[in-house]
Amino acid sequence: MLPQSKGLPWIFLALSCVSILTLPVLFFTVTRPAQYTYSLIAGDQGSLYAFDGANLQRISVPTTENLTDVEWRHDGAYALITGTGGTLLKYDGSTVERVAAALGANTTLKAVSWKPDDSEALVVGSNRTLDTPYSTSPTSHGIIFSYDGQRLTRLENSKFLGYDSVDWSPSGTYALLAGYSTESFFHGFAAKFDGVQLSPITLSNNNSLNTVAWQPNRDFALFGGDASNQILNATLYNYDGKSENMTLQDTAISTRQGCCFTNDAHTIRNIFFSADGRGMIVGNKGLTIIVNQQGTMSRIRSYTALNGTIIDLHHVGDFYSSRWVPGKNAAYAVGTNSTIVKISETTVVEISQASTHATFRSISMTVRNGQLHEDGYTYAALETTTPTTLLAQSFQSLTGFWASHSQTLLIIIIVGILMIVLIDGLLPSSSKVAYKEHRPRLE
Repeated sequence: MLPQSKGLPWIFLALSCVSILTLPVLFFTVTRPAQYTYSLIAGDQGSLYAFDGANLQRISVPTTENLTDVEWRHDGAYALITGTGGTLLKYDGSTVERVAAALGANTTLKAVSWKPDDSEALVVGSNRTLDTPYSTSPTSHGIIFSYDGQRLTRLENSKFLGYDSVDWSPSGTYALLAGYSTESFFHGFAAKFDGVQLSPITLSNNNSLNTVAWQPNRDFALFGGDASNQILNATLYNYDGKSENMTLQDTAISTRQGCCFTNDAHTIRNIFFSADGRGMIVGNKGLTIIVNQQGTMSRIRSYTALNGTIIDLHHVGDFYSSRWVPGKNAAYAVGTNSTIVKISETTVVEISQASTHATFRSISMTVRNGQLHEDGYTYAALETTTPTTLLAQSFQSLTGFWASHSQTLLIIIIVGILMIVLIDGLLPSSSKVAYKEHRPRLE
């Protein structure tokens, strides 16, 4: 048994080790608020739902127009929702309100993109109007609005154009737009827009474009569009943010870029990249392509139906939108016949179908701080982080850190023990004598 004078340093060492290992966990757990991933799904006939990964919760909206896009602000404060009939709504998690009225029944707002700093959102679409009292058919006008949280400002109204998609560059200096032109004949259109000037991008074929998305970490964007006789498979362009070159990808042969489109004349409906650079391409006939962080594509060709059978994805219907769950290796896609599927790197699993008569056209996710119950309203959540799960996640994260730095930590512990032994060995012998003289005797 160690004498008391020698035991004190060892007790001090033990308490120090326990404090170092546990205090960060407790501090992280106490100071970090509860979090949850809030997912919204929008579709035809005024369909807006909160989605918890399994169930849909209807959210009442003041319109029966078809809803075309829903996009949360990056900070999760609220989402903007676009639609036909000039519909633009704002949803903060409990209340839906109209952002603007009287945009016109012939106005269709198709897409929203938030600037990286959330200072404004670009809202794009088209407006079909009769240019003169003598016009016999309406002309399409591409419209661009800016919304700063208070005011909706029209920035662009370009004749013969229509915009279907918009995405701000990671730097926030300009946005890319995808759509079509009706000048002379119907054909695809792409452009840069810096908030003032619209700069068209030259295309090498006439296929209309439906979607555009930036890869946030590698300075390129992908444009996706229709299939036609000019190109045997879906239209896919790569836009280089540095050189500003637009390159048509050969989707008709089995190359690295064209790996995933052969033998299928699919239309690309939506491209999305998560903040960490993972991408996904979805479209008609169940088209599902995963794009890894290096830009390599892989296609999933079958899915697990509700009854457990594995079926070719061509039979699932058309996908219109997809999103990766923030921080998770899982994604969800939505489409015709109110279809919802869950997607991993290699699998597609059907979650729901025909729960409503609407086509789901957009899904958006954000991570929000706070509790699931606020002001009597129940939030739906894909992933809920409570103090209990936070504690488990904290221990798991720190355990991973300790494991990855085991050699360094082991050296520190060994040095600490040697120092304690050295200090204890240098204690004056008088302290040991004093201890012997004052310790009680057992009779």
